[in-house]
Amino acid sequence: MNYQTLPVSHARSLRRSFLEKFIDKRRDCYRAVMCHGDSYGASAHKKSLWEAFSGYNIISRKAALALLSTMPEVYLTWDASPANISRNLQKSRLIKLSGKDLSAVLSSNEYRSENVFCTEDIYVFTPDLSQHITFTHEYVKGYGHICLTSISEVSDPY
Repeated sequence: MNYQTLPVSHARSLRRSFLEKFIDKRRDCYRAVMCHGDSYGASAHKKSLWEAFSGYNIISRKAALALLSTMPEVYLTWDASPANISRNLQKSRLIKLSGKDLSAVLSSNEYRSENVFCTEDIYVFTPDLSQHITFTHEYVKGYGHICLTSISEVSDPY
């Protein structure tokens, strides 16, 4: 899998743009999520960035992986949880890779045990900020983990 870790200054700029596009600052949980003002989310109140999203569709993990695999290039970021996305990457980093490669990793049964992507909530977005997919830690019995997307036409909604 080929990927690029972006320089911190570029990563911060892209992350802020992502938040400006998809976060609803009027939501009650916005202040709890962004209480530190560092654009990394995941507050002491155990809130995640996606809890402050606006205009999203809930989709299955299977549908999210299918959509992701069609995206030529994506950026990957995560909440500022104690676990980093890799032992060597800090929360201030962003990863650029193909959607197909990321989908393959997230589809593999051993991705968590390999510690490639160990955080629970990850955010994927296109370079032009037209689409995002969020893989959450939320689990619904009988359905599995829920995912969120800005994409309106989904063939396999939740």
